Amino acid sequence: MIKIGKKFVTYAQEFEDCILFCVLNWIEKGFYVDVGANDPAILSVTKAFYDRGWNGINIEPLREEYSKLCRDRPRDINLNIGVGGENGEKEFAVLGASTTCDMDEILKLQDEIGVLNKKILPIRKLSDVLREYEDEHGKQTIHFCKIDVEGSERDVLEGMNLEACRPWVMLLEAAFPGTHMPNHDRWEDLLVGNGYEYVFSYGINRYYVDTRLDRGTLLRLRDGFRDAELCGKGEYDFVRQSNPDKILNGYMLLRFTRDFIKKIALGEITFNEYITRRRAIKVFANIPLLKEIEWFGKFILLRRD
Repeated sequence: MIKIGKKFVTYAQEFEDCILFCVLNWIEKGFYVDVGANDPAILSVTKAFYDRGWNGINIEPLREEYSKLCRDRPRDINLNIGVGGENGEKEFAVLGASTTCDMDEILKLQDEIGVLNKKILPIRKLSDVLREYEDEHGKQTIHFCKIDVEGSERDVLEGMNLEACRPWVMLLEAAFPGTHMPNHDRWEDLLVGNGYEYVFSYGINRYYVDTRLDRGTLLRLRDGFRDAELCGKGEYDFVRQSNPDKILNGYMLLRFTRDFIKKIALGEITFNEYITRRRAIKVFANIPLLKEIEWFGKFILLRRD
């Protein structure tokens, strides 16, 4: 394992960068593709990797956020476009720093808000974008691809030739915009049908690995996600940029634990699997038994509803 400093500064909203770092910290100067990159630092999944010498492709349809990326990420390829199933143009609804071109979401927002700020923006197939990069810079291993497109996940995946381009790890926001309601049933078949395996979820995100990788690499990635459940087994101190003196490891483990209990209640993992993980995580000793019982009860009632 490559040590790149004991302290890891996280920028991402749902600890995506921490999780990916636990999985990929042995890669030096890796490569990412960020679809829906938004701000170069605020809530960024890739900022911590860029600071460690990585680079990649950022795709961001909002002009203001794209300009920030160009300013702060000179080693990256920054593109002011959207991506979808076909090349052309699409109407986007713009709400603050978020955009969507999913028609169901646009209609929903229109009902809730009324007048929307709409823009016609260029759309490219992700496969074409990646092929152009390869033509100019050569074949590049994509260590992870993050897709956060507010309801347009299937459209993006349909424009991504997963036979020709296979990121090691795929990370997708898997909830309807502005909610915690899962939506992965709308697009997951495109990944699973192309040899990707669901390995991890936390918050509103789901993580997949390429099962066609060589056995050694695949096992290392799977082990990395198990390390992520243990917050890197204490080998790094995870901190927020806004409060670098406050170590988040204990808080993150509590959040992960709560998420595992929810998965049991929803039937996603078995109780025995939970107990196995519980024994592996020493911080469980600091979680009051009554608190665990409270969480179990809450999520079981949630499932019943």
